[in-house]
Amino acid sequence: MPNQGCALFSLLSTFSSSPSRLHLLASTLLPPFSGLHSLVSTLLLRPFGLDPLPLRRLLFSCVDSRAACHPPLPKPAFSEDGQNRLPGKPGDPKSFVNKIWEGEGECAAYLGYSMVNDLRTFAMTPLVLRTFCRFEKLKGSHSLKKTLEVLQDLRNDLKTNQSPEIAYPLSHSGKDNYRVACILVQFKEEVEKAHFDNIKITEADIEAACQEFETSRLLESVPRINQNTEIRFPKFGPFPNLGEVELEAYNRLYALIRYLGHSASASNWKSRFGSSNWNHPISLGESHVPT
Repeated sequence: MPNQGCALFSLLSTFSSSPSRLHLLASTLLPPFSGLHSLVSTLLLRPFGLDPLPLRRLLFSCVDSRAACHPPLPKPAFSEDGQNRLPGKPGDPKSFVNKIWEGEGECAAYLGYSMVNDLRTFAMTPLVLRTFCRFEKLKGSHSLKKTLEVLQDLRNDLKTNQSPEIAYPLSHSGKDNYRVACILVQFKEEVEKAHFDNIKITEADIEAACQEFETSRLLESVPRINQNTEIRFPKFGPFPNLGEVELEAYNRLYALIRYLGHSASASNWKSRFGSSNWNHPISLGESHVPT
């Protein structure tokens, strides 16, 4: 082990000048030395004036793709071109990651999962299915950026103690973003309550939610979980140790809703939910989580 460690560090200066070489080094040499991540970031990155956090996440993800032994923290946000970036900035809703739901592995990682099938199973719970159907009916012409602005600036003024369609009727122009913001706030509260109170779902709840979703998306068959199915809840955050603020949690909730809608498209449904083994184990390494 000591000789191998010395060999590793003798190569650091050679690989540090090139991101592609650094990636190669991480993917080939670091897995046996997972305990060295912090030391690597300190010795390798700081002398070059680089921020170690994004590259440390790069190293972590390389190891996670080899062995998903421990559920990771949610992955860092990704921009639309697939490049790593820091979490959304306070006061700048435009900076939060968008369209991550289009990639199933990326979305699962963003929600804190180490297995894609855990995301699929959670998406089939009545809580998510019903929230999606509500969102589809009430979303109007909202935008994610403006919805996050409402949550940032007017969170305390939202009428979250009422149904979104009553608080902000569809007939009221200009209230689409308020309505979606209200849905996200209530969705967050419902998920937290179900998680912490360990609320049990019934077969009747499952059947009713699946039928509503089938009607909403004109699908012939939606896979059924059952009341004994093991449910792993996502990690919405925010995670201050990753530099996140409260809006990141709402961004994750929004991503979960949009993931279900994107999965229900004709091009995705069969491969994700349309077969009998829809929830067989799939590690994030198999889903090509971007690094």
